[in-house]
Amino acid sequence: MKEYFGRHKKSKVMMRTILVSLAAMFLLGSCAELLPTQTAKSLNIYGPGVIHHPVIVDLEVVGTKVSASATGLASNVAALRNEAISNAIKMAGADVLVEPVFESQPKGGRVTVTVTGFPATYKNFRPAQQADVPLLEAGVMHQAKVSEVSPEPMRKKGGGGAAAAVLILVGLVVLAASGVL
Repeated sequence: MKEYFGRHKKSKVMMRTILVSLAAMFLLGSCAELLPTQTAKSLNIYGPGVIHHPVIVDLEVVGTKVSASATGLASNVAALRNEAISNAIKMAGADVLVEPVFESQPKGGRVTVTVTGFPATYKNFRPAQQADVPLLEAGVMHQAKVSEVSPEPMRKKGGGGAAAAVLILVGLVVLAASGVL
């Protein structure tokens, strides 16, 4: 009878050790590192409560195209497009990308988005004059699309698997030391 209760006690210890090891493995394996979000505040000059004097600006477009890419999860293509545009603008030292054309290349669960377009910079800010009114009335004026880029959360590499393996080995050592294995 004493032998039965001794084995029963050892199996409880073994089950407890296995459950603790599995719980620790799942907790350590699910850690994710969040990257900071890059934001910029802007105010649309068209709307209630905004009174301004119209300003005209020239857009100086470079005749040579620029290309840039961004890679990420296939479910996040819109953010990847914005990131590719941001990369192209930074690379060219421009203010805006004119006529962007996108190309997507999926590979597994990830996709690489490449954008090609003409970099342009704003030059010659000046108050609107009477000669500019026909241009404004014709609707030639365009508003640039502004986007916010927030990188996707990245998983930590290598930490969860190694920690899980160590926990399993510790659990097996404890079981072997207690005579269960």
